[in-house]
Amino acid sequence: MPGPQPRSLTTTPKIRSLLEKLARSRQKRASLVQRSQLILAMLDGANNALAARQFKLHLDTPRLWRNRWLQLSPQLEKLEAELEPHDYPKLLLALEQALSDEPRPGTPPQFSPQQVTAIVALACQDPQLSGYSFEHWTPSDLAREAIKRGIVTSISAASISRFLKRGCDQAAS
Repeated sequence: MPGPQPRSLTTTPKIRSLLEKLARSRQKRASLVQRSQLILAMLDGANNALAARQFKLHLDTPRLWRNRWLQLSPQLEKLEAELEPHDYPKLLLALEQALSDEPRPGTPPQFSPQQVTAIVALACQDPQLSGYSFEHWTPSDLAREAIKRGIVTSISAASISRFLKRGCDQAAS
């Protein structure tokens, strides 16, 4: 016995053409291209199970994007109605944002990229130029100097070690 049928998706011809453009793109992120293709398949009548098999996705993924499209489509259509034809790049940008990942959970980074860069640059300097008698920085010495110079208000030696290790890993790649 077949289960309940998902709600069908609709859109305007212009939004569909923008989806088709994204689905064919070779310059956009792969996730954006795949989501565009997924929405197009569902616009063409594919149910969640068929779309999941077609794109080799978990069944929850087409369900999530169908529900998200049902919420976002009216907003995109309203934006399209408000825009002049020469403003369609704004519609494309809104469509790309609608098909992008939502922010991931978790705490925001404690240190900005500029602070990390300044700490790594400090580690590359000779400690004797800063008035120290030793020849090589230790993570705890770097932490004290970074605080002294006002790069950060507080930082642990473990964080310094992590930044320096990450820099070495990236340099080796």
